[in-house]
Amino acid sequence: MSYSPAPHLFLIAMDGPMSLDNSKCFVADSATMTQPSSTTTWMLVGVCGAGMHSLCSLLLSNPNIRVVGTDSDDDALMRLQRKFGERFVAIPWSATIRPGAISTIQQAVHSLAISPSSPPLVALASHGITSQPLPEALRSLLGKQRQICVAGTHGKSTTTAMISWILRQSGESAPTFLGAEWQGFEATKSKPVSDNTAASELAVIESCEYRNTFLSYSPTVAVVTSVETDHFDWFISETEQTTAFQKFVRSIPVEGCLVINGDSAVAKAISSSAACRVVEFTSGNSDTQSREVNNTEGDHRACWAVSNVLPPQFLSAEETSAIQSRFRQDFVLRHGHESFEVTLGQPGVHNCENATAAILATMAVGIRPQQAAECLRSFPGICRRFEYRGNWRGIHWIDDYAHHPGAIRATLETARQVFRGHRLIAVFEPHQLSRTAALFSEFCDALSLADEALVLPVLPAREIATTAMCLKTSGQLVRRINHDRIRAFLMTNLDQVQGRLDHSARPGDVVITMGAGRTHQIHDENYRRLQRDFAA
Repeated sequence: MSYSPAPHLFLIAMDGPMSLDNSKCFVADSATMTQPSSTTTWMLVGVCGAGMHSLCSLLLSNPNIRVVGTDSDDDALMRLQRKFGERFVAIPWSATIRPGAISTIQQAVHSLAISPSSPPLVALASHGITSQPLPEALRSLLGKQRQICVAGTHGKSTTTAMISWILRQSGESAPTFLGAEWQGFEATKSKPVSDNTAASELAVIESCEYRNTFLSYSPTVAVVTSVETDHFDWFISETEQTTAFQKFVRSIPVEGCLVINGDSAVAKAISSSAACRVVEFTSGNSDTQSREVNNTEGDHRACWAVSNVLPPQFLSAEETSAIQSRFRQDFVLRHGHESFEVTLGQPGVHNCENATAAILATMAVGIRPQQAAECLRSFPGICRRFEYRGNWRGIHWIDDYAHHPGAIRATLETARQVFRGHRLIAVFEPHQLSRTAALFSEFCDALSLADEALVLPVLPAREIATTAMCLKTSGQLVRRINHDRIRAFLMTNLDQVQGRLDHSARPGDVVITMGAGRTHQIHDENYRRLQRDFAA
């Protein structure tokens, strides 16, 4: 068993020249690319990152655009080639980009994670091509549309995808920038998840606060789902982060609308900086009657309430709907004396809140809330958000992107509700040393909601750190969790995690992989093992 990457891309590269009209294989070093004169070619550097992947989808929704993509992750690059097909040309990171190839490139964009000294950017610069950072490119690409921007610590991707789905199901074309992949990609093709930007009046943008990228956009409607301290490698203090959010909501024009989660004290305080109309929603024990709240400028905000949240259900294969969701979540959305039922395929109170934010955001652009709620019945969900990866050997397997204590808590609390009486095993890869250190106690509390925790070394991501430092920090986390809490184990790699699960997981258990890194690969390995078992 191995989690090593796929064979190097050069092993499957074409020999000799390659045309953009026949790009089903990877481009070799010596490839000379040609294209029809009507086609514009974009080069995306770091194309496998979530944001760049989304930009690639947006660009390829225009039939007159071709994309040349490069990334250091060969395996992910191969998957993109299979997904996007003939108008996507993949170039291995280590390949030398020849002048003949560069001459066909009219636009270049790079991920914020890419160093200016990286070989692709150096090659482009040597031929007089300036690469734009991703936020700048999005601002140029979607600058003519009325933008619905979704910000906040938690729920950005799901809320963005829900807004996009409601608009498309309602016949509104809306190009969407989403930092995640849709579940059931084939099933969404009848309602495309990426539309030609030129033919649309609206655009939906997941707007991250990291490096203040959300200040690059021009929201007509904005959502702030919640605000918790994060991105410790960028914001030097909580005050600096709050200031960035205040600037974001101040960018909404007077005639625009801000939707906020009123249960987030910081988000509620930030909303007072907005000059536009504010729509607030609450959940839990909040007052379910409509009320008007004055902000510091004397404006009024409409208040909605998430109420009557029923326990989420796990559906049998026979009960699963056409969108293949294995879950059902019902709640009631109230506004004054008005109320209507909402049914989702995504479980948990946090998803009720995400759905409410999406309904209120689309209401601000003219869609009736009852219609929006009906659209969400068929919402397929996005990958790595309480994604059910199957039942293998009697064990339920769930994958989630949770990498902040608040998200881990929501994921495990939801799992307790869905799988009542089952043992929960959490597999977690911490993301960044700075985040793990700053929220150390919060991580311990959140992971202790499981019955057993398997903790991998910290993934340093944008930080410079040794393997020893990453192991030491995760080891400290394990020791604290073990002290008067639950059983926790330090795992040095994914193979060791699989070995532990083979030994200790038993039928009826629920294994939940969490983190922004590689834990989802455990499910891919299970699938390969299942195929081998079936073949045998």
